[in-house]
Amino acid sequence: MLTPTHPPTLQRLVEASSFRSISKATPFWFGNLAHLYLEIRLNLDELEGAESARKAEQAHDYIRNAAEVCHAVSTYLGGQVLEIHGRTIHIGLEYTSPAEIGDRMKEASGLIHVLLERTYRSGGPDGWRIAGDHAPTLTVTSEGIHQDTSLVSLSPAANFPAKQLARKQVPRWTAGLNINQKWGVHTLEELATAYRCRQRVQELATGGRSLVQLVEAANAETINFSSSKAIRQVSAQAAPLGNPSAESLFSCYGFVLSMDLDGFTKRVERAAVGSMEDKRKLAEDFLDIMRWAAAFAERHPDTFIQFPFAGDNAIFAVTAETLEDYKTRKKLSPVKTALEWEETMGDRARAAGYGGWGQSLAGGGSPHGNSKGNLHVAGILLGGRRFLVGIGPGMRHARQGFTHVDPSPKELAMFRADIADLHERLRKEFYDCPTPLSDRSANYKKAELSGMKKALAEVEAEQRRAVQSVSQPKIVLPSAAVVTHRPYGGAH
Repeated sequence: MLTPTHPPTLQRLVEASSFRSISKATPFWFGNLAHLYLEIRLNLDELEGAESARKAEQAHDYIRNAAEVCHAVSTYLGGQVLEIHGRTIHIGLEYTSPAEIGDRMKEASGLIHVLLERTYRSGGPDGWRIAGDHAPTLTVTSEGIHQDTSLVSLSPAANFPAKQLARKQVPRWTAGLNINQKWGVHTLEELATAYRCRQRVQELATGGRSLVQLVEAANAETINFSSSKAIRQVSAQAAPLGNPSAESLFSCYGFVLSMDLDGFTKRVERAAVGSMEDKRKLAEDFLDIMRWAAAFAERHPDTFIQFPFAGDNAIFAVTAETLEDYKTRKKLSPVKTALEWEETMGDRARAAGYGGWGQSLAGGGSPHGNSKGNLHVAGILLGGRRFLVGIGPGMRHARQGFTHVDPSPKELAMFRADIADLHERLRKEFYDCPTPLSDRSANYKKAELSGMKKALAEVEAEQRRAVQSVSQPKIVLPSAAVVTHRPYGGAH
């Protein structure tokens, strides 16, 4: 068993002096933070067939452009980009008084809208939308096997906008903002007009440059996983990262597991009104959870891509070298990995006072035979931080499992198209489940991990018996009537 590269926290953490000064040396900060999520509309379900890699590169370019816009606007307004999850970019804006934050969230939304229009011009994605909320928030540095340096924010206000986007409560070309506990939806064009955003993007801002110039100067660099000059791997189980400025994405086959830590949001709420020691202990505990998650990936015999935590949600992709290998592994490996996560991390979470982990799993169905992969991964270097970005149907469906069917601790939600590829015995453990809007989910089923563990043991036992029967050939003794070693054995 490997020694974890990321051991648990042993020393007292030092809080950052400000939101913008969070670093590895001062890895956490607690304060008032507004959360804005920009989601650009991409046809990710079309990333299939021979054109999948080309379309994924185009989608990644759109994401990188949007990240540059968000970086310029958040810097201008005293914030920063926190994380990038696929087509969604999360920025944080620090504030001192609830009275001021409403205007700043609306202003930021209008500026982002205008700058995206200028950046994409007649091309670009098929629209965008924004959701936001604000509240006291714990923010910590990311920990993982790829040295991603995005920031993880823990607060109900960080969860609510993402859920509103997933629930389709924010139409395209609008901003859904929860300002002082009052939800409202505003058209982005109205906000851009009300806050003179088209004029203001041309005015001089930071360092004597306009916001338009700041976007151009952001110049986010792309990290190519498949570069021949790969940096040192953290372990044999971590996919290698390449040098910046490469053009092509790393495309592979894989399924995605998304694991949600039950009970963490309530603890964040308690820490928000608690002492500084309560906040420090929360930061220490969450850093430990991220480090143990990284150690899980290091120890595992499969090759993992570990994406940064999305709040208290851990995200991994388990990869395969070829399409045939992926199809073979999909019969057992997804369920086996989910059970291994529960065995390794479930008791650890409950020992720390949490309810455990709900799990959601997806690969996005069977890839086309001429595709380069169903998962397309790259990184973005922006504003001194490194963001690991994965796009593909598995990423989206694994995350949406929590919005659609919300698996409880010790439950596994799985995308229906991927259940069809499982071993027949494992398929029998899944059952229909409701969504917030219907009695039966059209996209997901659930299974109890306890039942799945029993089913997997039966399958593996049967496989061992089959191997033993093949490896132990029967010895057939020849008939005495036909065997003789004397040339005239029958003569007298």
